[in-house]
Amino acid sequence: DYALQLHSLDALGGLDRLEVQRAIRNAAGPGPSLFVPEASLEVLIRKQIARLAHPAQLCVQAVEEELTRVANRAAGLISGTDLKPTELRRYPNLAMALKQVTCQLIGERLPACLQLVETLVAMEQAYINTNHPDFWRTGEALNT
Repeated sequence: DYALQLHSLDALGGLDRLEVQRAIRNAAGPGPSLFVPEASLEVLIRKQIARLAHPAQLCVQAVEEELTRVANRAAGLISGTDLKPTELRRYPNLAMALKQVTCQLIGERLPACLQLVETLVAMEQAYINTNHPDFWRTGEALNT
């Protein structure tokens, strides 16, 4: 669900014509410009990249929830599942301890993962390679 939300983000969503014109005018200065200044593209692209942060963090939280569910299922603590190995059936305290340690570890790593997502988004915003061939191919696709 969250992955679909990431894929469904429109690259040009949230940009209106006036905002694009304003960015070009601010980057070009007072004189007329024959070409679109690269600085204006970078400003607009940074804004669009920032839109990825929230859905990406939601994906991390969904993964954390799924890992917790898997840990509960592996320990046989979800009602209606009889997937407990023989050892865990014999030692219910072991199953409980296994679940606690696993869920605690997953919970401890969540803030670091969320921070990593923020860092990755910031890194993408820091360097925008407008000379990359995919950048120009995408622009050609938008004009057709």
